Amino acid sequence: MIHFFRRIRKQLADDNKPIKYFRYAIGEIVLVVIGILIALSINNWNEARKNQQESIVFLQNLQIDLEKDFKQISKVIDIQTRRFQFLDSLIKATRNKLPIAETDGNENMETGRNETFFPVVGTYKSAQENGVINNLRNKKLKIAIINLYEHHYVRLGYNGELNDQRLEAVEWESRAYINHDVLEFNFNRLALKDSNFITQIGYLNKFTNIYKSRAEDIKAAMKDILTMLKNELVSQ
Repeated sequence: MIHFFRRIRKQLADDNKPIKYFRYAIGEIVLVVIGILIALSINNWNEARKNQQESIVFLQNLQIDLEKDFKQISKVIDIQTRRFQFLDSLIKATRNKLPIAETDGNENMETGRNETFFPVVGTYKSAQENGVINNLRNKKLKIAIINLYEHHYVRLGYNGELNDQRLEAVEWESRAYINHDVLEFNFNRLALKDSNFITQIGYLNKFTNIYKSRAEDIKAAMKDILTMLKNELVSQ
């Protein structure tokens, strides 16, 4: 194509001999500029295509991670909900002096177990490090993903640590409330009448409820992101 333009330029220059050298020089400059612009356009097109392919791979892998996280956090929410409900019923029964039945401790042992959420972050961290996440064209999806990993996950992790601290603060063994050797509850009536012990249980349940609520919010955010993510992949 450059040779074609060069022939046209030379012909136009030859038609007017007094200024042919000037035309020739201008023509050479124009050809060089055109060549540079074509090369830049091709390079930009290749770079954009590469970025798009990397974005697609990132979204596909992130979808797999989030689907795993969605299942895990659903399980955590279920455990924390049962834990909250049991502790709440225990506190209410104690305060209202209601009878508390002796039960198999396998289910109720959840009160002494703080099941927390540990997300899969490999795909996200890799995309952050190599800059792939910045290439996402869907800005709403990009912001939602960053907010999930940099804010929601971090905050839930902090709440989990607080929950652990409240759990450790409860004097389970000294109150002879749980017999860990046989994995069952010992409903020690004296312990249940101890206001300090019940206060400890109350604080634990408060933090359990906070953690559960945060986890539920994150689950909803995950669901929204997965929907946007799937739609984005379909549109590629």
